[in-house]
Amino acid sequence: MWQVDSMLGRRENPGEHEAMRKMKNEFMVNWDGLRTKEKERILVLAATNRPFDLDEAVIRRLPRR
Repeated sequence: MWQVDSMLGRRENPGEHEAMRKMKNEFMVNWDGLRTKEKERILVLAATNRPFDLDEAVIRRLPRR
């Protein structure tokens, strides 16, 4: 398990490299296209102690518990 804020922080950060922004976009596009078969399940588990640093698109995809 990795800290989700290390990879999926806010994209509007002005000091962020363009390659990192593209990687985040690609990750979220593939996440949206994730499909499972009827009897298969996928678990996405993410941890952070800095939820305020996450990108809004990531927050929408991860329900908080």
